[in-house]
Amino acid sequence: MEENKDQEKRFADYSAPEPGSYNLNGTYYKSSQQYTGAESDTDSSRYDSPDSGVGSYSTGTEHTGTQYTGTQYTGTPYTGTPYGTQGQTANTFSYGNGDYSYNLNGQPPMDEKGRPLRNRFGMKLTFSILGIVAGLLIMCGNLLLGAIPLILSIVALVFACMQNKEYKVGNWQSFRNYARISAVLLWIDMAVWIIYLILFIIGLVALLSFGNQYFDGLKQHDDYTYNTEYVEEAETEEEPEEDPEEEITEVEKPDEGTFSGFHGLEGQKVPKVKGFNKFTLQGAKISLPMDMKDFYKAGFHISDDDEEVFLEPGDSYGYGYYDDADNYMGTLFIYNTTSGKIHPQNGIAGGITINGDDGVDCEMVGDLSFSSTREDAAAVLGTDVTSLSEDGDYGYYAWYFEDGGYATSIEMDFKGEELKEVWIMNYQKLEQ
Repeated sequence: MEENKDQEKRFADYSAPEPGSYNLNGTYYKSSQQYTGAESDTDSSRYDSPDSGVGSYSTGTEHTGTQYTGTQYTGTPYTGTPYGTQGQTANTFSYGNGDYSYNLNGQPPMDEKGRPLRNRFGMKLTFSILGIVAGLLIMCGNLLLGAIPLILSIVALVFACMQNKEYKVGNWQSFRNYARISAVLLWIDMAVWIIYLILFIIGLVALLSFGNQYFDGLKQHDDYTYNTEYVEEAETEEEPEEDPEEEITEVEKPDEGTFSGFHGLEGQKVPKVKGFNKFTLQGAKISLPMDMKDFYKAGFHISDDDEEVFLEPGDSYGYGYYDDADNYMGTLFIYNTTSGKIHPQNGIAGGITINGDDGVDCEMVGDLSFSSTREDAAAVLGTDVTSLSEDGDYGYYAWYFEDGGYATSIEMDFKGEELKEVWIMNYQKLEQ
């Protein structure tokens, strides 16, 4: 033992191999501790190998695994910066001269606000498809209005798909460009829809402002607008009956030269005047109620558009009528007294307004015409009127007769002493 200790003291300085390496005889050592002899000895022949029996390896731990017997690497050693050292950018790479870069841990780069770039492809895809569907629906009613959002949505969808592709391959610069374009297109598309919505609301408010009369007109035109199927008109029509001879109560007429005005009865009816419903218009004889076929034979007609609509059973509506020269004459109130739908030109006229402008030739009961004065009207129809309205030189007067009220009546508008317009109604029996 003393001899061995002496040998250890005289053992020359010796350093164990680097951690995780093999010594000269192929034995692997895990220890990094150095072994230093206490004395120097120049006789190296005594320490030719660890197996010479001379010297001691007192603190080295020998690996007992299998000795490496492979071929020694003879290539050029790596001189670059080892992976994991400070300042190394081992988590990204670049390819060629392009904009490609990719984060090895699967995360995209940061945006200007320090947040990871987000691919909003799903949201843009959804809004683009909704815009395409809505645009196609709008095009069914208006080609131009629907084409604008449709084109914007399609182009936005294309750029959104390109954006998604660039995101997957890590081409962040192209991804940003395509994402910006698709977002701008979708914002423009949304602005277009907002404008459409505002216009729709304005149109709806304007539509409602017309009131009940407008919607009554829509009801009359409903079948023509939406029903393209042929609707057979009712074959049977009731012929209007002639008014039987009846006793007519004498009306109060002013003495000649003593007319001082009309007397309003505040809604009360007045005695009926015989023949109030018969008159001549532009030389043609008219008697209400009157079959529309006879009205056409007399030289008058309604417009081509109005001839295409339908009247429901029991309904009535007012249509403008014209003479053979297509001059507007007034309004004709047409009734459907059948059990089926009919066109207005196959109905029965039960009321009429006559516009006295442009020298219309009209001769009414008691030889009244558009050259008659208020005193002339009072002499024929009486000074008692159901209602009246006078303002300056304007005067409106209505005679509602006892047997039917407004359904059998005459109304007149005067300006000064000139008769401007006349309403003659006789539809009482058409509603029974």
